[in-house]
Amino acid sequence: MKDYYELKNDAEHKFWEYELKGKNFKMKWGLVEDYFDRSEIQSKTTKYDSSEHGKERVSLMIQRYEKKGYVIATKPEKNKKTTATVTINSSTNVNEIITVLEQLDQNIKEKRPEYYLELNAPLSLMDIQTLEKEYKVVIPQDLKIFYQWKNGQNSNCSEVFANNCMFLSLREMLETQSELNAMIGKDFEIENWWNKHWFPVFDNGGGDHICYDTKGTFTGQKGQLLEFWHDDEDRESISPNLLSLCKALNNYYTSNSIDVIDDFINLETFLDL
Repeated sequence: MKDYYELKNDAEHKFWEYELKGKNFKMKWGLVEDYFDRSEIQSKTTKYDSSEHGKERVSLMIQRYEKKGYVIATKPEKNKKTTATVTINSSTNVNEIITVLEQLDQNIKEKRPEYYLELNAPLSLMDIQTLEKEYKVVIPQDLKIFYQWKNGQNSNCSEVFANNCMFLSLREMLETQSELNAMIGKDFEIENWWNKHWFPVFDNGGGDHICYDTKGTFTGQKGQLLEFWHDDEDRESISPNLLSLCKALNNYYTSNSIDVIDDFINLETFLDL
């Protein structure tokens, strides 16, 4: 007893596949483009008390996936697999990002000199590539440039970078992502409660994050920044890309004198500028 299902919409093209042999059940799921990449897809195995029990459970799963819109489809052929690449929005100019980060560096240094000293030294491209290899990820170009500006902030510093969140070092961010990815299908049973394509760059210290989304979940806007709440399913996109967030920070600092900089660095009114 086995089958292969797909769900295709404007944002994603996903699959779910299962096989039941007697009491032994296994399934895997993810993006169709990642079907042959074991490091990208999710899988789960279960041994039921009896084959009858297994059939009952699988029937319920099928009903659940069909309600979501999954339909039986033909499995991908290995020789037709396309290679997925992660890039920033094509409209984003590298030189513009660097210029905006230079402005941000100066603004933080002038308006928050004590916090500036808590920002970690930049990473080299080789440092980033080493971490990419260790965690088996591909980091988008603009996010690499961001970490080549500063590698997060001192882990003992509780001051915020933006929207009541601290700036995680690249290793802390990738470790957090790895831990959250491992919870998909176990602790996280609701679809897109957490998504493996989210990089939790910013953290509020309570399990909530602002994430860089490489797949454009919900909106189709690759590179957007999403809010992730550990105890709430709301996933609002707060910025179309990292560049816009950095511009909003510059707008915030140039619009406020040093004596009125607040503790939360709330960018809500500045993200529209």
